[in-house]
Amino acid sequence: MQSTPWHFWVIVVVAFLWQLIGAVDFTALQLEWSPWMAMITEAQRARNAQLPFFVDLCWGLSVWLGLIGVVMMALKANLAPTLLGASMVFTVVLTTYNSFLATPSTLSQAGIPGLVTLWVSALFTVFLWLYARDIRRGVL
Repeated sequence: MQSTPWHFWVIVVVAFLWQLIGAVDFTALQLEWSPWMAMITEAQRARNAQLPFFVDLCWGLSVWLGLIGVVMMALKANLAPTLLGASMVFTVVLTTYNSFLATPSTLSQAGIPGLVTLWVSALFTVFLWLYARDIRRGVL
């Protein structure tokens, strides 16, 4: 049996916290949880309310599959790369839509920091999928 590399638990904890933030954000906005809604502007609320169904679907699947995938990675389940791969696909679709197709644009609503956050999130999901895949293959 191969020992767990030192970086495995660091990545699992960081990934879990990142995915948890996304899952809480998505769920709080969908449920219109008043403490959460108080933190966003009226323009952001209006934008969220008019998002197409597929965007909400991609967002929800992205964060929840990502969170479950990280838990599966912590449990060293073979399903982790599949879940994280699906999360990655949904995140890339969501990021592409929000970066280039959304009206009003993410740039106009959240500025450069919002756009950077989207792309960092997408790159992080690619990294997580590659990491989980390589861990499962025994490469790392």
